[in-house]
Amino acid sequence: LSWQVLDTGRPRIEDIAAHLIDAHTVRPLAQGAYIGIPIFQSEGATRRTVGVFAADTQADGERFTPTDLDCLTAVAEALSSARERLEALDKAEQRALAFTRLAQLSADLESLDDDAAIAKRGLEGLLELPNLEAAAYFKLGKNMLKTLAVVGPLPVAFIKQREALPVRAGHGIFGAALETKEVQIVEDYSSDSAQPNSFQAFGFRASLVAPILLGGQVRAFLAATSFSSNATLPANTLEIVDFLAKRVSRALERAEQIGEILSTRASSFRALGLALELRDFETKGHTDRVVALCLQLGETVGLTPIQLQHLEWGALLHDIGKIAVPDSILLKPGKLTPAEWVVIRQHPESGFKMLNALHFLPRQTLEIVRCHQERLDGSGYPLGSKGDEIPYLARLFAVVDVFDALISERPYKHAWTLSQSIAGLRAQAGVTLQADLV
Repeated sequence: LSWQVLDTGRPRIEDIAAHLIDAHTVRPLAQGAYIGIPIFQSEGATRRTVGVFAADTQADGERFTPTDLDCLTAVAEALSSARERLEALDKAEQRALAFTRLAQLSADLESLDDDAAIAKRGLEGLLELPNLEAAAYFKLGKNMLKTLAVVGPLPVAFIKQREALPVRAGHGIFGAALETKEVQIVEDYSSDSAQPNSFQAFGFRASLVAPILLGGQVRAFLAATSFSSNATLPANTLEIVDFLAKRVSRALERAEQIGEILSTRASSFRALGLALELRDFETKGHTDRVVALCLQLGETVGLTPIQLQHLEWGALLHDIGKIAVPDSILLKPGKLTPAEWVVIRQHPESGFKMLNALHFLPRQTLEIVRCHQERLDGSGYPLGSKGDEIPYLARLFAVVDVFDALISERPYKHAWTLSQSIAGLRAQAGVTLQADLV
């Protein structure tokens, strides 16, 4: 009886005895009456039957009256309204949760300045959506894709095949995203006629591709998929993915702008170093040599990218304090007097004070400028620091600086040969210079 109410969407009142008969004894199995009233769910302008509110009497001869029908119909309508309200609340909570996660993702993206890290975090946010299992970030160049990051069980064979195929505007899910600059969703990619035949073996189902726009042009794609035949994406998937893609685009643009700023800053620092060389002509080429050697040594000992950046800036600016040294001392061809040495030995501190007043250089860079003439045994200047009191990047720079001084010709010395310079470094290992860095 209840299934009939569900199928027809109309109330039903019946005599239970007429429907529940024992086939062997031909006797009613129950007495009383049945009433079933449909419970509806509104879907736009239509209503769909999603349940039945049923009641029955237990005594023979009891029947439901029109008044009973009115009362129970009112109860059923109240149940329908309550159910719809709870569903709406649940959807609102899910939506709020989704955007709370997106807000956290946005904050995470703002803290990243590396393309690969930004791409990976974007993919992790994508896979927080229900029923998506694997995702990849593809950079676009000359109509070909290059994989930058993968999260989840995406087959390596698929990645290689995808990278080997060109992306053409309007062709396939990637081509559609390229042409429209909008998120593309395919509920069942296995039945998509635009899917390359070679992809069918991977069993992709619900799939999506979101274009990443930089400067108004598509420069990359976020792609995600499921492998389950009954996986469906939530109704608000398009809205969430579009928001996520825009946040990733913004983070990448920010990282690109920061990269340009840092590159310009490094160029400015190099110009300052070269300007010093023009004044102190006997050290021509010193700045570029120590920068190159510092970066090679830094990579060899495993410095992070940010440490390498701080090291590069310190190497470019290490002698900036010589601006405060008079020409009569800086360019003097003979030996310096004790008083002149006092002035020379202050150039690291002078450089530190000049640069510290700029308020934007990192501490590690300032430490290189201040401490690059310090030595492990305390014989250096201007502070006379010993051992681990000297910042690590300054210890590293000191090895390179000494080596370049040995192989270079100066007014007070001839250039040493490479073998002599190596021997000279080794002689100072563990004495004035850090042994493992030597």
